[in-house]
Amino acid sequence: MLSQNLELETVECALYPIAEVQQLYAYKIRYELLLKDINTLKETNEWLKKQLSFSALLQES
Repeated sequence: MLSQNLELETVECALYPIAEVQQLYAYKIRYELLLKDINTLKETNEWLKKQLSFSALLQES
């Protein structure tokens, strides 16, 4: 239904410039990749903390 309505309408101008939308999408992709990297670093940090605490326990024994 929506696609039929869109085919019937003629679009004279876009709401946003195409270059700006592409740039925003690129920022969104970079943001998502950075969040993924942050989560990976957090997991690695937690793993390293556990390893350090485990090695400290071994040295005390």
